[in-house]
Amino acid sequence: MPYFRWALDVRCPRCGGRAIFDEPYEFVAARKKDPVDGEGLHRWGGWYVREKYPSVLPWRAPRGSSQFLSTGHVQISGGVRLRHRGVVRCAECHRVAVHVLRWPADAYFQWDVRGTRLWATDARHAQVLLHYVESLLRDPWRYPGYRRSLQKLPAVVLAARNRARVARGIRDALRAAGEQLDAQPWLDPPDARPG
Repeated sequence: MPYFRWALDVRCPRCGGRAIFDEPYEFVAARKKDPVDGEGLHRWGGWYVREKYPSVLPWRAPRGSSQFLSTGHVQISGGVRLRHRGVVRCAECHRVAVHVLRWPADAYFQWDVRGTRLWATDARHAQVLLHYVESLLRDPWRYPGYRRSLQKLPAVVLAARNRARVARGIRDALRAAGEQLDAQPWLDPPDARPG
């Protein structure tokens, strides 16, 4: 099973439309008996690395002897930093190019709530935010896969005086993106996510 594979909805740097930011490689933990064959497949320490966009961003192993993946904001020598340098694919202008992610500035789904930026990684996350903000019983444990992000929402986003405004903004953005509003979007298994 791949270590990290979810894509993010971002604004296309060329046309401003809805695009996908995707990791250029898929990392799979290597076992001793696994074969290393196939075009675009490389062995890197304890990982197999599959190139997803070999003509756009071919694999080059980082310098140093460390073989680890980092999701943090600081690049540590020898590892690969995820959600940093990837490939943007735009369905509107058909751009497929290398992109350095500036999150959350690049987020397609984002809203200003009294000076605080609220963002969603994709349409499903936006729907979860909508449901959570509108619900009277805000229990993050009811939303598998989103619990941590919901627990960290700023108070200004959840304040009763902002509830209608925040919900309207999220709903309008989802409709503008052509998304149907699901009654319970968090019930879909994470493996069913697009990307």
